[in-house]
Amino acid sequence: MPLRQLSIRVLNRTVDERTALRTSPGDVPLLKIVNMERIDDRHVFWNFKGAGEYSDQKFLMSTPFVITAIVVLYLWFVLKFGPELMKKRPPFKLEKVLLVYNAVQVMISCYIFQLGFRFLINNGMWNTRCLSETEEFRKQVVDGSHYYFLAKVVELLDTVFFVLRKKQKQVTFLHVYHHAMMASLVWAIVKYNRTDITVFLGVINSLVHVVMYGYYGLSVFPSLTKYLWWKKYITMMQLVSF
Repeated sequence: MPLRQLSIRVLNRTVDERTALRTSPGDVPLLKIVNMERIDDRHVFWNFKGAGEYSDQKFLMSTPFVITAIVVLYLWFVLKFGPELMKKRPPFKLEKVLLVYNAVQVMISCYIFQLGFRFLINNGMWNTRCLSETEEFRKQVVDGSHYYFLAKVVELLDTVFFVLRKKQKQVTFLHVYHHAMMASLVWAIVKYNRTDITVFLGVINSLVHVVMYGYYGLSVFPSLTKYLWWKKYITMMQLVSF
């Protein structure tokens, strides 16, 4: 076939395809629909929509700006404003506050642990199918992961209490990095990539926190210090779970 005739045939076919895309039986511009779908797909992340509407309805989950503001405010307080505020002040005595705070943290960690543990008992640690494909399991994972996320936000108070008690030596880079990253990372997981694979990690971390906050609560009482010889094992547990 001559090259000129081949070029004309290809051109005519392209024009026919564009014409076919232009309208549908209902006189709806099909090409416009295709283009709008592409635009929507391209802007899913920047509209901050999760993989499903259910997670978007959760507290602090509709937009990343709130959690970002919380983390930035946390870093500003524990690294700059807090130390300067306490520089010429005596440390706050927060024994009663810490007792209540640690007791609440133990209860929160126990609740999240039993949620995750029951999920693993009923469904196993590894599955040959994706449980998140079903609506029932997807909601279970989102609910549990969201509780875990809220716990990470509350745990930012750990560092705040260190600063108010002038325990600045405990405000290490690893401590601050861990708390800031956990709050941010778990938010992103709940929003965009929640899956039953992460349940096991949450169960282990919650179990460690039951022991850890139990220790912190008991350490408020000076008379119990001699019985808290197991602190070094908590550090080992934290390193393993981290």
